[in-house]
Amino acid sequence: MKFPLFLAAFALALPAAAHEVTEHCCIYHETYGGIYKESPRRAGGDITAETPGAISCVGLAAMKPGEKVVPFQYYLAPLGDHDVLIDVLYCGICHSDIHALDGEFSPRGDTSHFPYVAGHEAVGRVSAVGSAVTLRKVGDIVGMGCYKGFCGHCEACAAHEEQYCPDYMLSYDLGGGMATKLVVPEDYAFPIPAAIPLEKAGPLLCAGVTTYSAVKQCGVTKGMNCAVVGFGGLGHMAAKIMKELGATVTVFDINTSKADAAAEMGFTFVDASDEGKKWSMTGRFDVIIDTVPNPHDPNAYINMLKTHGRMHFLGLPNQPLPVHTGLVIMRNRTLTGSAVGSVADHVEALAFCADHNILPEVKIVRADEVNAVIEKLRNATGEFRYVIDMSTLQAPK
Repeated sequence: MKFPLFLAAFALALPAAAHEVTEHCCIYHETYGGIYKESPRRAGGDITAETPGAISCVGLAAMKPGEKVVPFQYYLAPLGDHDVLIDVLYCGICHSDIHALDGEFSPRGDTSHFPYVAGHEAVGRVSAVGSAVTLRKVGDIVGMGCYKGFCGHCEACAAHEEQYCPDYMLSYDLGGGMATKLVVPEDYAFPIPAAIPLEKAGPLLCAGVTTYSAVKQCGVTKGMNCAVVGFGGLGHMAAKIMKELGATVTVFDINTSKADAAAEMGFTFVDASDEGKKWSMTGRFDVIIDTVPNPHDPNAYINMLKTHGRMHFLGLPNQPLPVHTGLVIMRNRTLTGSAVGSVADHVEALAFCADHNILPEVKIVRADEVNAVIEKLRNATGEFRYVIDMSTLQAPK
């Protein structure tokens, strides 16, 4: 089975010309006074109740880096001409949310963007549209992934690799998806295929598209022997996609309680804390995808690659990883990595997962359970993916 290059859904989800996407994005940036690096990033930015057309919203916010999230009321900017307003139904919790809430994505320790509302796996119903919106309508079920906009004129945007645009706007900026409402440019409010249950759709916009794009870049095909390091939110999606493409898949994780689940899904499970076992598996895999978000030693996994094998990194540890270059050089192995996916990848990934019934394993939680979930994910003891039922989020008293 090959990855789809062009899908009918693509024509429905994107404007006729790529430059239209970027023009809309620039308008959205101007609404907030420039790209995110030059504008307030805290929930709502400088928008207040006195701002004409401001939209009242409640989110789960960390008031300072590392603090527990609490219900927090803020205001979204009025709809721009090309924006849609989304009433959020569900939002997944990704490990990147924890990095963000802990302030680890802050340049030089700057915390001026707190209070901070994370969340980039949001799904909901369009409740209002801007005056020039043509791609979406009120009542549509849509989702928002990691980005809200791009510059539209850099080398990455021209190559349709928008995720590498240096002037991107994150979904977190000015309030993310762990909230009751979102304002998103219509180009980045992705239609959710009817075959995908709403509570499982959000993780496909991060874990799904990130692993779909990575597996595609790694050229995984039928008959390959592949591995996934970290059998969590991203890892189990990467394993499912590679298996659907005909690869044999081994998964590595320190949480051995997931061994039975791995077997049920058709994967071989290896305890990632067993260093002897790992180093005995020399030259076994064509492709290894490393999804671990915490500091770890990748060298045993590099040693598992065949000659000309490829290791692809998706995790974002907060410290550099040690790499023994001899393990790379002596077998002509390749180390690569990627960030999320392009606009086209989002549409392809949703269609691929809908067509092949590739869905994340999720546990639905209430808003008042999120802090406990965050601690589980910090300690690598959590489920595959937690999804917040946003109807359980109440305004602060």
